[in-house]
Amino acid sequence: LLGIGNSAASVEGEEFFRMLKTSGKNAVLIRLTEGALSEDICKGIESLSKEEQLLKDLGGTTTIYVLDRTGMDPLTRDLEAKYFFDNLPLGIFIDDDGRPVGKTIVTSDKKDNLIREIKRLQTLKETRDKAFTESAKSELGLSVQLLDQGLSVLPKNELDRYYHKEIQQILQGGDPEMVKKYQTILSTERDRSVVEAALERLRQKLSGGNIDLAAIIAHLDEEKSKDGLNNEIKQKLEMHKFRYFAGAKDYDKALASLDEAFALAPKSELAGKIEGFRTRTQKSKAQQDKKTEESAPKPASN
Repeated sequence: LLGIGNSAASVEGEEFFRMLKTSGKNAVLIRLTEGALSEDICKGIESLSKEEQLLKDLGGTTTIYVLDRTGMDPLTRDLEAKYFFDNLPLGIFIDDDGRPVGKTIVTSDKKDNLIREIKRLQTLKETRDKAFTESAKSELGLSVQLLDQGLSVLPKNELDRYYHKEIQQILQGGDPEMVKKYQTILSTERDRSVVEAALERLRQKLSGGNIDLAAIIAHLDEEKSKDGLNNEIKQKLEMHKFRYFAGAKDYDKALASLDEAFALAPKSELAGKIEGFRTRTQKSKAQQDKKTEESAPKPASN
């Protein structure tokens, strides 16, 4: 059931996807990025995900799973191998077949905010389902347009992996503008797959144990230095260095990593989010510095 993108699914992963399929439920998978969110917000989101009333407020059709922040939980490993979370505190909405429908950046542990975002993602699924259903009943020209409507609400970096059938129908439909549009999308997704492959190699090292922060950073630097990578790929790999520095609470190196990431591709979509990461990391550093100062031995009074 976990199949796509992960040939070594755990028992926990298989059971999770079996549960979704059997129940017909959607799921929101939330990965929290330490350093980007405060510890209180992380704990608040983890607590909310288990609240029965919140699940009822979502209509009883959606379950929530917060990935283990240590990365050691087998299901978490499976999900990180299967889906592309990038380097954000991210929620990915999937249907009961495991196909991603939408994503949201998670910045708050306020219940109303979480409900509002998940309901927005549920609406995306309704839009997708309606367009796909109508496409199946329509003639070729209109069918292609309806497929495009359905695909247009979905995460662009997951389309070829999870919506390959629909994309092939569009490419074979003969509309030049549509063909060009989806060829561009597929080219961008190939860039993403380079980053994902680098992270999969890192996950394999981590699963073997005995790898420290220095070794993780060395791995990412090695991946980043490979020939043929464009600057946006390098930027994404650098942002994963930021993630690990921030998780280790080495905020000086985390901030330096953000500066390097921004310089690589200042006009990218990801670069536009870096200032928010910088602000939150500076706040975490200030709190850390304050605690260090408060715990320092006071000079003896005369």
